[in-house]
Amino acid sequence: MLADNVIAALRGRPLKEYQHKNLGAVVGIGLRKGVAILFNRIKLKDRPAWWFHRLYRGIRVPTLNRRIRVFVDWILASVLKRESVGLIELEHPRGPFTEAATPSHGRT
Repeated sequence: MLADNVIAALRGRPLKEYQHKNLGAVVGIGLRKGVAILFNRIKLKDRPAWWFHRLYRGIRVPTLNRRIRVFVDWILASVLKRESVGLIELEHPRGPFTEAATPSHGRT
């Protein structure tokens, strides 16, 4: 609509009035918590609102390939527990980088 009005203005044609229709709002406010107002009538909270928030954001991801990857990652993250592999590095986050930058690392 905006592009149509820009082109119309450049060509000296009449502009079309823009009217925005608000479909509601969704907000994720933490892990598995959220609030949503859909179509200005339906109110959701907690987990259903959080899932709707995820669904809405996921649909907006560009390209089908990326969208599928995001949804699969979210589904796996909701089913599986947090990975414990990286938890050790929380105490010393620069450790792996320092180790990898050492010239003798992995070389003989």
